[in-house]
Order: sequence, then C-alpha cells, then structure tokens
Amino acid sequence: IMAGIDLPIYESYGDFDQIENGIGKTIDFLHGIQSSIKGLDADSNSFPEQGRKSLMVSSEYGTVALEKAIEIIINNLSIDSPLKMTIDSMEILTICNDFLGGNVKVTGLLAGCDIINGLKKTNTSKYDNIFIPDCIFNNDGFSIDNLSRDNIMDTCNNINLVDEGSKSFINCITGIEK
Repeated sequence: IMAGIDLPIYESYGDFDQIENGIGKTIDFLHGIQSSIKGLDADSNSFPEQGRKSLMVSSEYGTVALEKAIEIIINNLSIDSPLKMTIDSMEILTICNDFLGGNVKVTGLLAGCDIINGLKKTNTSKYDNIFIPDCIFNNDGFSIDNLSRDNIMDTCNNINLVDEGSKSFINCITGIEK
C-alpha cells in the first residue's frame, strides 16, 4: 500500500500465518468482498430505503482498502443496480494517527482521541450510520489511548461498531446480512 502498487495475489499468502499481524489482511478482505458480492443485485429488493447516508471511519491504509472494495463492488454490479445509489451515498472519514506520531497508518492502531477529534470536525448529523471498526479496541474494550467503547460511542448518537471483515462491510453498505 505504501508503494502504491498492486498487492500480491491472494494465493501467495498461503495459509495466512501472520494475518493477526496484519500481513495479508487487506488482500483477504478484498478476496472476501469479491466472494460476497455474488448475488447482490438479486438481493436489491431487500435493500434499505434509498438515500440513507453512511460514514465509514478508517485509517489511511484502511481507506485504500475500502476504496478498492467499493471499486470491486461497483465493477460487479449491473448498470441499473439500486446498490450503486447506496454506495454513492457512503463516505469514508480518513483518520490520521496523530497519537502515534502520524507514521502509523493501520486501522487497528487508531487512537480513540484521534477518532473523536475527526468526528468533531465532521457534521455527523447528516449521517444515518457511522461505522467504526471494532478492531481499534483490545479484549477489555479500550483503544490504544485507553478510551473505552462508551467514550467513543458517546461522541454522537449514530455510531455502530462493526467487525472489520468483508461480510460486515457488505452489510454496512446494503443492510443485508451476507
């Protein structure tokens, strides 16, 4: 991602032995998107009301992955798919990791204070849903700067914590459990 070149192919990661360290996480996510989009157009009657605006909070590298995922989805939809309007009404809020000095760009190490500051600079009232990946919290429910889930959830009333996986991403966009 730093080099701006394509990721190695999915099969080159073998059994994803170091995925817990982030190695292969992006390509695994994108592979999951590719697998999950089959039949999305067929589910179009189940989509939530059109015009629902969503905001996805992510890191600098996470934004790259989300943009690639959106591109994969759009490229695999029919021309008249109602899902295109849903995707068009989704925005990504890229959070810079000032807490760790700005050089750390992965989502799992985003600090709660940076997310809260980013949300405070955003008109959050215009979004029906704000999705924050729960990977920013440790097993005890605290971010890297020791803020709790509640500290972040209290920032505004439309925050949803979501799994960072591809199925969760599809659900955030469509409102359909895949």
